[in-house]
Amino acid sequence: MILVCMLAPTVSQAALVWSNCEKITAVSDYLAYASYDAIYITVSPAISGCTGNGPASAVTFAVNQEGVTATNVNSILAIALAAYTSGHQVRVFYDNATTPQCYSQIVGVGGYYGECP
Repeated sequence: MILVCMLAPTVSQAALVWSNCEKITAVSDYLAYASYDAIYITVSPAISGCTGNGPASAVTFAVNQEGVTATNVNSILAIALAAYTSGHQVRVFYDNATTPQCYSQIVGVGGYYGECP
């Protein structure tokens, strides 16, 4: 029992963190592509380690990851497209332990508290 208690704290855990203010430079909709079932949002400046399995800085909103469901993923897509077309910056709540995909949970247009232009 003591050995289990000593080893338990060493298990890796998800670290959900907010990005800095980011500009969305691309939105890719892979929802119809069954093996991905995800949205990739490319942001600038780059989030270290996040490539979304591509060459640029992208975060991934994937069904069945970080609370994203087949029901709520379309609203995330709509929010990302609104930010992209309006030019508003966003902050992304993502899991920095899931690089390079950086599975994400929330995208906040204007930031979490409106701190992004």
